[in-house]
Amino acid sequence: MNIQGWEEKTIGEIADVKGGKRLPYGHDFTDKSTQTAYIRVTDLVRGSVNVNNLKYISFETEQLIKNYKIYENDVYISIAGTIGLVGKIPRKLNGSNLTENAAKITNISDGVSSDFLSVALCSDNVQVQIDAFVGSAVQPKLALFRIKAIKIHLPTSVEEQRKIAAVLSKVDEAIEQTRALIAKNEQIKTGLMQDLLTRGIDENGTIRSQQTHAFKDSPLGRIPVEWEVAFFSDIADLISEKYLPSNTNTQKCINLDHIESNTGSLIDTVDSSINRSIKSKFRKGDVLFSKLRPYLKKYLLVDFEGVCTTEILVFRPKENNISFLLFLFVQTDKFINYTVGQSFGTKMPRTDWKIISNFEIPLIPIEEQKMIANKVIQFDKYLQNERAELSKLELLKSGLMQDLLSGKVRVA
Repeated sequence: MNIQGWEEKTIGEIADVKGGKRLPYGHDFTDKSTQTAYIRVTDLVRGSVNVNNLKYISFETEQLIKNYKIYENDVYISIAGTIGLVGKIPRKLNGSNLTENAAKITNISDGVSSDFLSVALCSDNVQVQIDAFVGSAVQPKLALFRIKAIKIHLPTSVEEQRKIAAVLSKVDEAIEQTRALIAKNEQIKTGLMQDLLTRGIDENGTIRSQQTHAFKDSPLGRIPVEWEVAFFSDIADLISEKYLPSNTNTQKCINLDHIESNTGSLIDTVDSSINRSIKSKFRKGDVLFSKLRPYLKKYLLVDFEGVCTTEILVFRPKENNISFLLFLFVQTDKFINYTVGQSFGTKMPRTDWKIISNFEIPLIPIEEQKMIANKVIQFDKYLQNERAELSKLELLKSGLMQDLLSGKVRVA
């Protein structure tokens, strides 16, 4: 690098690197909040600390490891487990104890902003160095002397460093706000689906209430009088049509790793000729559900014709039942818990059609099904817009990091 006003330094030239400490033998976390938190790698999230599931230690334990604390002006870096997580702790956790699976960069030189150092260590340039240091060991760990050898590029002006960190911090704030909004609306969607699939919608588009609408007792609990109770096999068929791959008649193929857990999203497909094993055929409007490890919540409503691994079950709605509602049912906690509870096999638990076919499910009039589907689809469009906005912000941050942390773009 040869940019005026910038220089290259190793971490060892600008700071000290010190490790954390495991709990002493015979000591454990306390069930109640104390003055001293114990920060684990699982708590290190996106440049800060997730305080929702913190562990605490007693005064007696703290006294035994009091020399292994981290402070708000230090920078943490994970060195085992998930390696290379970097960030700073919030002020309210100042003086917390740090796990032995992380290190702190401390006593940072006056000519270096800790905020800048935190973002610089997240750059591609530094993460490539970390990957090279760790290598492909069976139990990889980032040694403290390796951290000292990490090279970073930085402006000689602390003021410029702070401005760069401030710009990236603003984008981070927008990203976190968008993530929080998405998380909130995903919870709202879960509640909405619960209401729609247990109470439904009346002819005016209003979710029914037992105070204003007629309900009846059923094996599923109280349900609208317009509904009946059926088995899963009453509303859907298992499609058993198979496909033998060939070079002359290839299809889009979906494997288990192509379906994202818990979202119903398709990540990718492959050409069916890549693997010559027998596949299951599906068509547009079918619902796919992983019979292997059903707790992974891999389900998909397909919008094209293709094939999939036989570890995926293919459901097709029967007459007077729509695909989207079938797709909603397989996402519910009740359905997932049922398939998990009835699954067989210890190391590779599976469910099957015999189990799923006996799952009790409400039989909803077709017109009401359409209204329920439309309500969820509209909410999904809103969520998709929010996720698209998050992707834009993450792309913006990536571009800014490349420009600002290389000196290509200077901050006045």
